[in-house]
Amino acid sequence: MTEDKSTSPRSGQSMSPGRWRAMVAMTAIFVFLNGYDISNTANIQTSIYKAYGHIELFSWITLGYCIGIAGSMPLVRRLAEVFDFRPMLLISTLVFMIGSVIAGSAVSLDEVIVGRAITGCGSSGMTYLVVGYVAFFSKPADVARVQGMIGMMLSIGLIVGPLIGTGFADEPHATWRWAYYIVLPILGILLVPIWLVFPSYKVPRPAGLTLWVQLAGIDWVGAALHAGSFLTLSMAMTFSGSKYDWSDGSAIALWVVGGLCLCCYVIQQKLSIFTTPAKRIFPGHLLKNHTVASANLGSFCAAFGYSVGLYYFPVFFSLVRGHSPVQSAVRFLPFIGVFIAGSIISGGLLPVIGRYKIMYMIGGPVILLAGALITTQMRPTATERTIMGLEAVLGLGVGLIFSYSMPISTAALPPEEIMAAACLSNLSTLGTISFSLSIAGVVFQNVGHRLLKEAIGPYGFSAQDIKLALGGADSPIWEESNPAIQELAVSAVAWAMNTVFWLVLTAGAICTVASLAMSWEKLDFRRAKHIENGEKADNAENHDRETENDTKGGEPREEETERSSSRDE
Repeated sequence: MTEDKSTSPRSGQSMSPGRWRAMVAMTAIFVFLNGYDISNTANIQTSIYKAYGHIELFSWITLGYCIGIAGSMPLVRRLAEVFDFRPMLLISTLVFMIGSVIAGSAVSLDEVIVGRAITGCGSSGMTYLVVGYVAFFSKPADVARVQGMIGMMLSIGLIVGPLIGTGFADEPHATWRWAYYIVLPILGILLVPIWLVFPSYKVPRPAGLTLWVQLAGIDWVGAALHAGSFLTLSMAMTFSGSKYDWSDGSAIALWVVGGLCLCCYVIQQKLSIFTTPAKRIFPGHLLKNHTVASANLGSFCAAFGYSVGLYYFPVFFSLVRGHSPVQSAVRFLPFIGVFIAGSIISGGLLPVIGRYKIMYMIGGPVILLAGALITTQMRPTATERTIMGLEAVLGLGVGLIFSYSMPISTAALPPEEIMAAACLSNLSTLGTISFSLSIAGVVFQNVGHRLLKEAIGPYGFSAQDIKLALGGADSPIWEESNPAIQELAVSAVAWAMNTVFWLVLTAGAICTVASLAMSWEKLDFRRAKHIENGEKADNAENHDRETENDTKGGEPREEETERSSSRDE
């Protein structure tokens, strides 16, 4: 091993420190853009409504992106086992850019949604592949720190998305379209560095397999059922009560189709129908590992609380307090600052203390406390100082554990399971954002519609007026000159939002229980460091000799063979 090159124990390939740092820096940019594109629509919906109408489809501008990510992630994982990472990353980046162009240049709301879904598919590939590069080309001692950085950059992107989107929406010469266009020059500049910085890498496969054999081995049925389940259930949740009455045949049909897709998916994966256990699209076998399952459950709860807070605190300031998008974003800063601080602190402590349970035992109860305080204190008469304080409490709880599942899984699993762990981790965070926004949207729209109808229905407002009011768009309700009616409407919306945060309370309770069930094991996030600095080279040589002696009496075990070949490389 030369002085200016280091060899990753996982990939067996050498990379100079400078190139590795450049790869990590570009990874940070990709992850930031992913977070930005998830949330950049939060404060520009009114501008899009003024352009196209169709308030009932608003949630799909964000959901389309999240479903694109979560629905395609397992398939991306399997394709990454067939093709080289580098051209896949380049293609994913181009798909992301194409989706952004379609969304930004759309002439209808349907085109915006389609563009967002395409962008999500590209983002799925970008995020999965750069996380894979980090896992395969980083030293074990660096993986936890880099994963913490990835989580922080995703969080920053999620948080600044509404701010940047608002800035463009309020600028008459740029308009909301530049909230989507802005990623194009950034990614355009990175296209050439992608090829220069990220090395060529293919997951080791048995010799003699042709490309067509490998493609035929992918669980295409499982991939279709996975994406179909996400799509149909999201449609059922978002359209029921908003676009269709719950008793309407269309709503019932969506729930039936979604339920059937999910049942078929579970059965197909469980019984390995049209596939084999080793080729199943969903890495469900990892959930048999108690450490991995509990860590991902905790991240699921944190992501649930995070997405609800991210979307509904600004809505509170906008609808209940009447603030502009910029003013609402400024009042959301306590959540931003504390969330980032919590992510940095927890990311730095994890490799040091090793006992991940400690942070979950802190984060879970803090989320539970935040949910309890919000549901009891979020009232129409609550002061802004109170709401901003509640933001900070929730931001601390979710920030401590939001990005923990991937580094924990990396330390707990063998190297060959890292990419499966990355898929599961992304589903437990990014997939949860899609799921939680669907659930929260159902609660807010249905409870809000009922409360508003009870409060101001006698004054002649239509169901469409109520839908517009709940969507944050221009509505006769918010233009009403009678202060008594305004007060009734504000009170109804505040109570509807209070109901939404019961979901955060539930997520905090689940996370707290999960933390108590976690073991007190201490994971070694710096394992294999002796390979990096040569401090235990003699032990490695002794292990080689022991393996060689074992082979004289029989065939070496598969894992020993893999480790030996990695050292030989």
